[in-house]
Amino acid sequence: MVSRSNPDNVHWFVLICVLFTIGMAIGFCLLNGVRWVLGPRKMFERFKGLAPVSIVFTVLVTGIFVLMVAETDWEAFCRSLVRHSQSRGSQLLGQSAPDFHAEDIEGKPLHLLDFRGKYVLLDFWATWCGPCITEVPNVQRLNEKYSKDKLIVIGISLDRDEQVLLSFLKENNISFPQILDKEKAISNKYNVTGIPMNFLIGPDGIVIASDLRGRQLLKLISNHIE
Repeated sequence: MVSRSNPDNVHWFVLICVLFTIGMAIGFCLLNGVRWVLGPRKMFERFKGLAPVSIVFTVLVTGIFVLMVAETDWEAFCRSLVRHSQSRGSQLLGQSAPDFHAEDIEGKPLHLLDFRGKYVLLDFWATWCGPCITEVPNVQRLNEKYSKDKLIVIGISLDRDEQVLLSFLKENNISFPQILDKEKAISNKYNVTGIPMNFLIGPDGIVIASDLRGRQLLKLISNHIE
């Protein structure tokens, strides 16, 4: 996805091969189409041999498409779309936030239950996620605006390289604590399948909102805390 980036879900080699095959098929077909429309002009004589090749590519691409359609369990596919939509945080609304123990990138222990009595904003993101980078300043603004007695902001990074994360945080003056969730232990607890994603947890430990951005996020927290 572009807006909900998750490169682990992309089989790049297969994707590139399929795109290359389709591109070649389209190219051959276009050349033959032009030759057939304009007639047997001298400048197109060298493309005569492409007709059989383009037919082969067309048949190949058609066969791949038919195979994909035939092998797809459409009922399961539709169910997965529904689950994916629900997993964008809505399943946890009104529920107790899953507890977790972890160390932040500075080695300090973080236990979600320790923050009962305060609002907690969990921000799932990564430095390779463009939309996440756009949203980080809003999260930092919240961290600076409210006292730690009222709001705790915790970043949960899905980065793979800790040094890349540390460099980004330093360069952009990001001061709220960060957990490097390489194994996705916390992300899985919160059913995070794409980022950016966030959860606002109330003082009683109940998830009261999720997947909010920009002014919407700032306004909601302002309404709850001020």
